[in-house]
Amino acid sequence: MESLSSKPASARILVAEDDADLREAVRLALSDEGYRVQPAAALSTALEMVEREVFQLILTDLFSSSAHDPLSTVEALRNRAQPTPVAVTSGWEVTEEEVRRRGFAFFLAKPFELDDLFTRVAECLNTSLTSEQERQAAIVQHYFAALNARDWDGIVNLCTEQIVHEPPRSTAFGETTVGRAQFRAYIESVVLHVPDVQVENIAVYGLPQGLAVRQTSRWMLPDGRAIYQSGAVVFHFEGELISRIGVRMDAGRVRARLEK
Repeated sequence: MESLSSKPASARILVAEDDADLREAVRLALSDEGYRVQPAAALSTALEMVEREVFQLILTDLFSSSAHDPLSTVEALRNRAQPTPVAVTSGWEVTEEEVRRRGFAFFLAKPFELDDLFTRVAECLNTSLTSEQERQAAIVQHYFAALNARDWDGIVNLCTEQIVHEPPRSTAFGETTVGRAQFRAYIESVVLHVPDVQVENIAVYGLPQGLAVRQTSRWMLPDGRAIYQSGAVVFHFEGELISRIGVRMDAGRVRARLEK
């Protein structure tokens, strides 16, 4: 299982930009700096990609044809990618204050210098976890490793006696569970439906309380095709144990894939 922190030089960055020349220039420049860059020529493509893959930063054009509220066009991308930071690059007259107020990481006005791009990207990625969050991140790593190994005892032993688990509500497995016994029964029942599911990588972000994780799950269809589903998980802790797990994924996509 590949672990992705929020700051390495090899961070994965999604660049959503409809100007082909600019998209390629940014891709090459960031790649030369050591980042792993995935380009998207359309907003719809970027939305699909964040459902399958984990990125540590998304740089997006506004893809807007109206000056009335140009940020509204990429709010769906920001919402779907959470907690991954989404930064805006645009020629529209929006302000850094407005961009941040709307929940985006930063604003870079076009045209921009590459040095400015490098600086803003580095500032965004180089966020540190506290020492407590570093310990919690290690617990999260053990949690996903135990899940991949089908080590049910290992999973529940990382949790408090009254662990609360809140899965995506609009799925066949949408009931909140309370307590280790219910939680263990829940995860075993889910894996029975998707027996080969594996968590392939995670990106960890600090919250005021606990951690947010972006992770990708992979499983195989009967015809041998691999299915990828990216989602967000929030972990709260009591001491060294997980006290609450909240899962956010695209419920419709999860349900459709479980039914295949």
